[in-house]
Amino acid sequence: MCTSFAIYNPRPLYGMNFDFPDVELKFSIEPAGEGRIFYLGFKWDGSYRKVAGVNMAGLFVAAQILVAQFEIEPQPGDIPITPYELFSRALENGRGVDDVLGILGNRRLAYTTLRKGHQLYADARGNTCVIEPGPNSNRVYPLTGCNTVLTNNLFERQRVRAAEAMQRLGVDRYQIAHQWIRERGANFTIEDGFELLRKTMLTRGRFTTQCSFIVDPG
Repeated sequence: MCTSFAIYNPRPLYGMNFDFPDVELKFSIEPAGEGRIFYLGFKWDGSYRKVAGVNMAGLFVAAQILVAQFEIEPQPGDIPITPYELFSRALENGRGVDDVLGILGNRRLAYTTLRKGHQLYADARGNTCVIEPGPNSNRVYPLTGCNTVLTNNLFERQRVRAAEAMQRLGVDRYQIAHQWIRERGANFTIEDGFELLRKTMLTRGRFTTQCSFIVDPG
């Protein structure tokens, strides 16, 4: 159960806690066109599956498990694109969130297993976008100039859950992250980013935090 963020206070910073059962990880830098891409991957069924990356233009993506109780219903005229294809093409060819949305176009996210996921995209110009599946169509949330946090609930639902947690004096990773961002104000540092990840890390249960990282695209 991962937590990722894109913060613009005042410069862009991206970060992620990768939460998973104990697994072998790999950080890599791979050539792509005239540039290079930084990736985080984990080993599964003998190969490494990429779950996060950033390219030299400062475009960041974090792919996370989505916990949601609905079935994805195929619709007439669907043009499928897998989340991994979108992830890969965005990092290989994109410079900003607009490019990601252009690649997605009118295509429908298609999953090869029952497990669902969603992705946070962010660029160095202050644009973010959460892309996730819905029962009948994609759910796309483009934002500009906003600090964005993604956990494992539907993007709209996580904000409702955070409010409910506050009412019952409980805790929620989305709530914790945004509260820390507000407390740190207009000068959010790399050290503040690591503290945010420390505050939202998982230490018990099947899914625990396997690694944490911060990206400064400046």
